[in-house]
Amino acid sequence: MADLRSQLGSLSEIGDVKDALQSVKDQLEAELLKQQKQRELAVALKKRQAILNGLEAQPEWFGYVAAFGGSVVSTLIMHPVDTIKTRLISQAKEDAKEKPKFSLETIKNFFGFGAEEDDDGGLLGLYRGVVGNVIKEGPSSALYLGVYESAKTRLLLSGPLVALPLVVYLLAGAVGEFFGSIIRAPAEALKASVQSGQDANTFESGRRVFGTEDGRLNVYRAWTASLWRDVPMGAVQIALFEGLKVFIINAPNIDFDVNTLQAEAGLGFICGAIAALLTTPPDVID
Repeated sequence: MADLRSQLGSLSEIGDVKDALQSVKDQLEAELLKQQKQRELAVALKKRQAILNGLEAQPEWFGYVAAFGGSVVSTLIMHPVDTIKTRLISQAKEDAKEKPKFSLETIKNFFGFGAEEDDDGGLLGLYRGVVGNVIKEGPSSALYLGVYESAKTRLLLSGPLVALPLVVYLLAGAVGEFFGSIIRAPAEALKASVQSGQDANTFESGRRVFGTEDGRLNVYRAWTASLWRDVPMGAVQIALFEGLKVFIINAPNIDFDVNTLQAEAGLGFICGAIAALLTTPPDVID
C-alpha cells in the first residue's frame, strides 16, 4: 500500500513538472512572438523614417507640384459625382418645399435615361464644368498641401506644440485650407454655374461672375461662407489621415503597411468621407 502511494506521488510530481514545462514553453513562445512583433515594428518605423527623410530631402516646390497633379487626376475621376451633388442642391433651392432625394427617376434623369426634354447632356453632361473644377481644385490643392507641409514641418521642429502632433496637424491643415480657399471660391462659382446649367461654358460663366459687381460680391460672400466648410474640413481630414497612420504603425496587433499607394488612397477616402460628413451643413449653406 505504501508502495502504491509512493508511485502515485511520483506520478503527481511528474505531472506537475510537465505542467511547469508547458507553462515555461508558453511563456517562451509568447516572448518570442512579442520580440518578433517588436522587430517588425522597428523595421516598419525605420522604413517610414527613410520615406520621410526622402520627402524632406526634396525641394519644397515638389510638394506643390505633386499636390497639383494628384488633385487634377482625382478631380477628373470624381467630377460626375460632384455634378450630381450640385444639381441636387440646385434643385432643392428652386423648390424649398422639396428635399433632394436619390430616387430611381433622379438617377435616370442625371445619367441621360430620362424624358426627352431632359437637356442635362446625358453621360457627357456629367462632365459639364470640368475645366472650372480643375482650375478650382488643382491650384487650391497645391496651396493647401504645400502650405500644410511647410507649416507642419516648422511647428514640429520647434515651439510649444512639438509634443502635440495632432494639434499641429489640425492647425497646419486649417492654415493650408485657408490659403487654398482664396483660389477655390472664385473657381467654385464658375464650376457651379456651369454644372447647374446657368451658363453654357466656363468662359460665359467667367464673364457673368467677374464682369459684374453683383457677381464679384456673390463670390466674396460665397468665399466667406465657404470658410466655415473648407477650413474645418481641411483641418479634420488631414489630422485624421496623419493620426490614423501613426496609430496603425504603432499598434502591435495590426499588420498593415500604410506606406503603399493603395493604403494611403484607402485611408484618404475614409478620412475625407468623415470630414465631408461633418462639414455637409455648411456646404449646403455655401
